[in-house]
Formats: sequence, structure tokens, C-alpha cells
Amino acid sequence: MCKNFSDIIFCTCSDFSEEMIDQLENYWVLYRYNEKLDIVIVGEIILDPLFKEANSNNIVEIILKKLNTNSLFDKLLNFEKNDRLQVYITLNNNGINFGFEFNENLWKEIDYDFYTWTNKFEAIDGGKIDLK
Repeated sequence: MCKNFSDIIFCTCSDFSEEMIDQLENYWVLYRYNEKLDIVIVGEIILDPLFKEANSNNIVEIILKKLNTNSLFDKLLNFEKNDRLQVYITLNNNGINFGFEFNENLWKEIDYDFYTWTNKFEAIDGGKIDLK
């Protein structure tokens, strides 16, 4: 079933923590590259592409448009080359991750891979997503 959204806003949290974010139904996390990190995690991959296909929507289109016009967040954020953005949306009782990367002053969609991202990227900000 296709679900279309008219708008989306990423709310920032003054008391950001990954533990707090995990309690939200829909959330975003901004990651920044940190060459000093070298975390190795072993686990099982979740098949987000299958969930995305089964829950067709216009989320990526809206997010990219608003990211690239700097109108997605409730406050101005400064992005750096290689910043990554995880977007977690619950659709039809399924949690789906979307990934985005900032390069050459432009955001593009990439695959979200928890294990790769955690290895060299650290969470620096995040918050609730307001879907309309």
C-alpha cells in the first residue's frame, strides 16, 4: 500500500542521547566521520529494502528536497563533508531505516548499514520526526 506524506519536519532535541532517540517511533540521527573510532560489531543485517518495497511512500523524495533546500530541520544545522543522516520511520508496524550522505554541498540517498556506520561515524545530534 502506498502512503504519501505532505510534509515532514525534523525536530532537534536539546538533550540528545542515542538511548532517548531509540524510544521514539520516528526519529533521525546525524552522524559525523571520526577517524579515531574503530568499533567492530557483529550481528545480523535487517532487510530494509524489502520493508521499503512493501511500504511504498514518498518519504525519500520529500526528505531530499527539504535537505537540499535546508528546510527540513526546526533549526539551522551546519553540515560537513561525509556527514550521514539516519532516518527511522515506522510504517505499518515496520521500522524502516533510510540513509543519506552529504557531499559537495548536496545530500543524496545511500543505504543505511548500522555496522559500517558505527565503525567510523559517531552520532552527534538527533531528534523526533513529525510526519504530516
